[in-house]
Amino acid sequence: MAKLNYLFGKARGSIGEITFSTWRKIPVAKKKIEKNGSNTPRQQKQRSAFMLVTKLVQPLNSILKHSFRPYTAKMTGYNACLAYNLKNALTEGQDGWEIDYSKVLVARGGKLLSPANANFDYANDSFVLEWDNNSNDIGTANPTDKGVIVLYNSTQGNAHLSYGDVERQDSNISFPTPGHWNEDDQIHVYFSFVSDDNSASSVYLGQFQV
Repeated sequence: MAKLNYLFGKARGSIGEITFSTWRKIPVAKKKIEKNGSNTPRQQKQRSAFMLVTKLVQPLNSILKHSFRPYTAKMTGYNACLAYNLKNALTEGQDGWEIDYSKVLVARGGKLLSPANANFDYANDSFVLEWDNNSNDIGTANPTDKGVIVLYNSTQGNAHLSYGDVERQDSNISFPTPGHWNEDDQIHVYFSFVSDDNSASSVYLGQFQV
């Protein structure tokens, strides 16, 4: 970028490869930046991976500022979740990238203990989750840690989220599944705890079919 002598007056527009403009009342000239229109196979592959993980993370956005709390000092919870799962939850299949749902994290922990001995049951459109209250175990865990439950519908690309509806000390919760889910939809189950200043890594509990 070059500053211009005021002999040019208020220069604007372009001459050849040079663009004239004003920056903080100072006339300047810059070389035009050519847009890179390349679309190499590697770039296509990177974009495909990004789009796939973005589709996964978008339905979780409302809980990520809590569930990725230890990692939000320099980025948003959404971006922290996106970055983690881009790096760790993708596998390359015959038809391109695929998500390994067992490796997905919907919450990433600091020092908070993850749920212990958690298991779920699904029957008659009702979801039941049980776990051990491990708040007396060695480590950081409080009876009032808030539960984070994600039922991710990989068929529709949406999710049912539960944040703060249950505490670690409660040991169980039940609720109906969304009415807009259809028969044969595949649902992946994730569970974690968060506190006011920390979070636990989510555990993947498996999947069920509506």
